[in-house]
Amino acid sequence: MPAIYNPNKPLISIHIPKTGGSTIRESLRSWFGANFHTHYVNEEIVSPPHKNETLGNSCIHGHFNRFRGYGVDNFYPNSSQFITFLRDPFEQHISTFFYLKREAENYKFNGKVPDVVSMKSFDEFLQFLTKKRGVIQNTFANTMLAHFPARFSPFDAHKLYTQEFIHIGLTEILSPSMKLLAKKLGRKYVEIPPQNISKRLLPIDNTHREMHEELFPEEHFIYKQIKNLHLNELAKFNLI
Repeated sequence: MPAIYNPNKPLISIHIPKTGGSTIRESLRSWFGANFHTHYVNEEIVSPPHKNETLGNSCIHGHFNRFRGYGVDNFYPNSSQFITFLRDPFEQHISTFFYLKREAENYKFNGKVPDVVSMKSFDEFLQFLTKKRGVIQNTFANTMLAHFPARFSPFDAHKLYTQEFIHIGLTEILSPSMKLLAKKLGRKYVEIPPQNISKRLLPIDNTHREMHEELFPEEHFIYKQIKNLHLNELAKFNLI
């Protein structure tokens, strides 16, 4: 079983981009009230997140990208309670692509409009991911590996799930995952409609998935391992 939540210590909620973080944020805000805080870069002017007081019964939620110097260990090195949600890595990047296409010139990353805005197909985006693979964690297309605390080994998925995180949920089954999180935190679950959803206006096929799995084998491996562990835990609580 995962670590047990201690309300006398702060809770760090790691929002991996395009994993339902906007919806999760609203639930956490309703549970923690004035003790809920966010951790986001102002990308337009490249201003770092505000460092919050780490008090008991508080929650700090946001993009903890350690490759950009905004990680958990950079801001809250003494933290010990973590939650996060994962999404199929391929679906995560599809969502990133269509979100940025939707936002177009309104979106800034590191002070600039990303090149993806002008891309005409998902094939172009995959070419971008291939070209940037070595530095991907510093781009708007960063993956889960950018956000885990450096002190952990995400490749030991079993230890990550059963010892180092209080909860690792799945975006694809957000409702039961949130119900289990509410149970662990001693909160009342209230359904919150999905937010920030982008329509997919261009074709995606299995060839794209195969290319993505070859490009990001670590992320796909971790996701599959965590998925199996989470489904087993949900079954124990009759949530699936």
